[in-house]
Amino acid sequence: MTVWVEFPFERCVELVTARHCRSDLARATAGSIVQQHYAHLGLHFAPRRWLLFEPDESRLADLLAGGSRCCDVSGKWKLFTTSISDAQPALAAGIDVEQILSNRGCARAHVFDCPVVLARLEHAFLACVESSYEGAWLSAMWPPETR
Repeated sequence: MTVWVEFPFERCVELVTARHCRSDLARATAGSIVQQHYAHLGLHFAPRRWLLFEPDESRLADLLAGGSRCCDVSGKWKLFTTSISDAQPALAAGIDVEQILSNRGCARAHVFDCPVVLARLEHAFLACVESSYEGAWLSAMWPPETR
């Protein structure tokens, strides 16, 4: 049985790096993940676009001064985590995880019609689920006999 546990956070921003930005965030390949650098967790889910959970405010200010833009999206996302071994079977029922994350740490996807940003860390999977889809996500991830 897959158990997705909500990982609480206080602040999340979506950052769009400026085209001329010299930050290593701007030079990172889409699909990159950063931890404890610019934020507790940073997911580069699309070209020039990052989700930064618990951002480092001084580093964020430097990026904004350099022309990058951000929007507070704290209420938009719910962050869930589970072990890799628990996540694989449930996710495999809806998507080809290996294909989506074959050469990247994270990616935006739709799993059982739920928009998510999936990330594979060393020992865990993360699912950033749009808040309005939380119930649908949890229903899809837990088999009916375990609810």
